[in-house]
Amino acid sequence: MKPHDLSVRFLSKASQDELILDKLLDDPDIADEVWGFHAQQAGEKLLKAVLSFHSIRFRKTHDITELMDILIDHGIRIPDDIAEIRKLTPFAVEYRYDDLFSESGDELDRKAIRKLIQVMRLWAKSQIDQ
Repeated sequence: MKPHDLSVRFLSKASQDELILDKLLDDPDIADEVWGFHAQQAGEKLLKAVLSFHSIRFRKTHDITELMDILIDHGIRIPDDIAEIRKLTPFAVEYRYDDLFSESGDELDRKAIRKLIQVMRLWAKSQIDQ
């Protein structure tokens, strides 16, 4: 598959997770771990879209920090305002199978994270559409 085609596929897959985020944004019956999982997945796929567009190889991983580091190592600047996305990495596996997040007493700021994902999407599209 061509790099551009793969990047568009990752963008499309990320939009599926984003749709879930939007539908469940204010639903108190949905656990933060579940909502956070889809936020993590959206962020991960947006990063993989940019990596794919630039033909940068990456291993199969859910580690957002690793994906961001690979981009940086290849000279791709990641805006400071989306660096916070790194904190979603544990939602991929750890919080999905353990109650670590809910036991911490923290609450996920869904609206702030949703805005962060929207900013990431704009950045990813600007990379791909250049």
